[in-house]
Amino acid sequence: MPTTTLRARLEDLAQGFASAALAAVRGASLEDLNGAPPATGDSPRGNGGTGQLKPLIDGALQAMRQQRACEADVAYRLALLAHAARSSRGTFATCARALGVSRQTLQPYALVAEQWSGDELRTLLAERRNSLGEPISISHLVLLAKLPRPACDRIVERVFSEGLTVRQLRRVLRPSRAKARTRRKGR
Repeated sequence: MPTTTLRARLEDLAQGFASAALAAVRGASLEDLNGAPPATGDSPRGNGGTGQLKPLIDGALQAMRQQRACEADVAYRLALLAHAARSSRGTFATCARALGVSRQTLQPYALVAEQWSGDELRTLLAERRNSLGEPISISHLVLLAKLPRPACDRIVERVFSEGLTVRQLRRVLRPSRAKARTRRKGR
């Protein structure tokens, strides 16, 4: 899928989600927004209560799932491109320019492609949820891609089970990086 087509699709999904969410909020009563049943049994605005919001919420959730799946696909395609272009400095720079990003932005994706397959990335970025019900980000995976696979797999599970943010993950990884530097210096 060409980048412009993918970008247009993502923008369409985001716009559809934003429009549905805005329409739901504008059409909801204060009781609907707070999740409390109206005192009279009917919403002051006459929208029939929270039942009317359910299809909009379901539609927004579906659009969000589709968007995450598209984002995971984009991340993997970038990773494959970065991995393939890594062998030649000029090619890597050319690819980065063609995508409108810097070499430093594209470089971490090569590490991600070396660590996970497309199916694994799709699962990690779009399908699985952490303990807070949120997906992890490509930034999590960039940090984890620098680790050996067994350690990486253990920490991925920890990220999901504990709901670690990228900042928290950096703190978790900091001691192991310091140990690795110490070992390299021969201390």
